Amino acid sequence: MAKASQDGGVGALPDDLLRDIFARVPDKANLLRFAGVCRRWLRLIAKSAFLRRAGFSPEDARRRSFLVGAFYQNCALYSSTERMGDVSLFPPEFERLYHPTPPGGWPFEFFAPNYDGLYNYAKPLASRRGLLLLRILPTPLDWRKLHLLVCHPLIGGDQGTRLVPPPPLDFDQKLYGADLTGYAIIMDADRRTCSGDDQQQSAAFKVLFTAQHSDDDKLVYAHSYSSATDNWSAPIKCSVLSGLTMSGPRAGVVARGGTAYWLYRDEAHFYALGVSADATEVSLIKLPIQVDHDTLRLQPPFPCIAGGKLSFAVLDRLNSGMLNLWSTKHDDHGGDGWTNSNLMSKEAARIKIFAFAESRGALLVSHGNSLLTLDLENKKMEPVTCAWYAKKLCRRYSRDKCDGHYSCVECTYNSRVLYEMDWPSYILHLSATRLGGTMR
Repeated sequence: MAKASQDGGVGALPDDLLRDIFARVPDKANLLRFAGVCRRWLRLIAKSAFLRRAGFSPEDARRRSFLVGAFYQNCALYSSTERMGDVSLFPPEFERLYHPTPPGGWPFEFFAPNYDGLYNYAKPLASRRGLLLLRILPTPLDWRKLHLLVCHPLIGGDQGTRLVPPPPLDFDQKLYGADLTGYAIIMDADRRTCSGDDQQQSAAFKVLFTAQHSDDDKLVYAHSYSSATDNWSAPIKCSVLSGLTMSGPRAGVVARGGTAYWLYRDEAHFYALGVSADATEVSLIKLPIQVDHDTLRLQPPFPCIAGGKLSFAVLDRLNSGMLNLWSTKHDDHGGDGWTNSNLMSKEAARIKIFAFAESRGALLVSHGNSLLTLDLENKKMEPVTCAWYAKKLCRRYSRDKCDGHYSCVECTYNSRVLYEMDWPSYILHLSATRLGGTMR
């Protein structure tokens, strides 16, 4: 048995006994939080042998991540300080998928302390590899500026939080709450064209967003922030979007190479807007999927990533009743060729797609009264232990409840941000924060 520590309390337990205790922790999210307590616990939990014992395996790309839950804030962004108080009536909350959630959801303070009311009116926007992007309303507030924050909820504290400086431009206050049209977090690993060693990757990230600057100027611009330089790029004009309407989630999917994509449409066809991580290139790809307004009303094509390639899950509910996956043939996502495969044929007409778990490569869907994950590679469906992805009272339509979608578009008031824990990424960020660094 390993030699015991000379410290008192838990620190005096030998390594073997600590590993036995850690292996019996039923909630994997709490196990990951234990890894951030000290260097010794991180060293014990991060060993490959223990990861296999606890159900984690960095070598197994299909099981190196798992779904934890969803963050949401069911409220419109305020456009007047007169409606804001010291205590928020609608703070961000968290809904767990694999363990019972208390009535009203977990408060955000369960993950991060709410210093000076920083999270009082925070709106979760996107999540990737354990990082969470939020729009915040600090005090005093300049409504012309965009205030963003990136945090790692399981690390928490100042070391797991990065306040993003506002981009150097003024937004039109008349557009407040509708100015952002898309957003994404892009990691260093995403910009690699091929898979590499996680331990050699950087914890640096980029925040990418698209937005209208003015109500008079209908053009959309893309912006990129780099945590490595703490600077914003010059905006790039997305003139290719002229005459198109957004038709998918505002949280973009990130393909191999680091390009983020969002779904748009006109009266006849669907398109994918692509923006590079540094916001220097903009592209528009025409999808081989025609607009069917009856199908569009029920479930538009859902953006996802399969094998690192841009893909769309398409539900033909009214005709064949099948769920198909359309994917680009090449890694450059040029749109010059697509493959089509069947994901689900039996009773696919009864499903509803809620979200895409990027690290795991699976769709979160409801089927009847069950909530399941549908793996895009092996096409297997696994149940989620909670009973239902419960509908919430939509603050926009006070008498109605919704599941995060209003007609064929995402509900900006009640949308939820699926949160998954990616084990290698968590270790990477712990190394950059708890072991002597800061969140980059």
